[in-house]
Amino acid sequence: MFEKIISEQYPFLSEYFENILQNTNRIPQSILFYGQDIKSQYKFATEIARILNCTGSKDELCQCVNCRWIREKTHPAVLTITNIDSKPQGDETKIVISMKQAQMIKSSLVNTSDNYRVFILCGAKIENEIWTPTGLNFENFKAEAANSLLKIVEEAPKNTIFFFLTNDKSDIIPTILSRSQAFFVPSFNKDKLTFSGVKSIFEDYPNFEASKLFEYSQTLQNSLKLSENIFDKCQNYLLSVLKTNIGNNVVKQRVIEDVKIFEQAKQKYKLGIKPDIIADDLFLALMRK
Repeated sequence: MFEKIISEQYPFLSEYFENILQNTNRIPQSILFYGQDIKSQYKFATEIARILNCTGSKDELCQCVNCRWIREKTHPAVLTITNIDSKPQGDETKIVISMKQAQMIKSSLVNTSDNYRVFILCGAKIENEIWTPTGLNFENFKAEAANSLLKIVEEAPKNTIFFFLTNDKSDIIPTILSRSQAFFVPSFNKDKLTFSGVKSIFEDYPNFEASKLFEYSQTLQNSLKLSENIFDKCQNYLLSVLKTNIGNNVVKQRVIEDVKIFEQAKQKYKLGIKPDIIADDLFLALMRK
C-alpha cells in the first residue's frame, strides 16, 4: 500500500496502519504524530488519506483520480490546515491556525461526502518558494482554536479523520492529546540521527546488568549535558533496532515498551526532575525481566 520509501523506513508503522486500513472501522478518528521529522509525519498522513480514498489498486503507482488529486494536494476532501494554508475568505492571519479555520472545518462536516475526509493540522513555512510543514505548538495552534475543535474531533462524522503533527506531545493541549491516538515517528535525517552518546548507553541492551546501574545512569547524565535531545536520539536508536527485527514479535514488543519508557523519561526531564533520579528510574524500568 504505502510508498516503498515509507515502508522501508518505517516498517512497524507501515505494517500497523496497513492492518487497520483493511478495516476502516478500526481507524482512530484522531491521530497525533510526534517526533522531529515533520516532513515524514506529513507524508505518512497524506499516504493514509490517499489509501483511504483510492478507488484503484491502492499501491503507490495507482493513477485513479483520487490518488492523483491527493498527490497534487488538490483533493477537496483532504485538507492541510496550517497557519498559511486553507484560509477561508477574509482570514488574513499568517501566524496561527485561526478560529475562522476551525469554524470552516466544522461547517464542512455538516454535509455528507462520498470521500473519506481528512484534515491534516500542522504548522508551515515558505522559504525560497519552498513549502515546508512544521510542528504544531502553542504559538501556531493556540488553545482557543484547539478547544473549539474538541467536540468535532471527539464525535467526528463517519469517514472523517484528523491528524495533528508535532515535535513533542507536550506542544499540544492535553484535551486534544487525550482524544487522539499518538504515534512516535522517528527521525532518520542525517543531521538529527546521530548516535554519539547513545551507542554507549545501549552497549548492553537489552540485557542491562543491575550491578552496572550507576555506570549506565552516569553515562546518560553525561549525555544529557551534551544534548537535551538525547531522549529523542535514544528513541530513534530503538526504532532502528525495531527496523532490523521487524519479523521478531518478541523484540518488537520489547522495543515498543522501551520507547515508551524513554518518552516518560523525556517528560520528567521537561518537568525539571533531577537527571540522576530520571536516569536511575529509567534503567530500573529497562532492567525488567
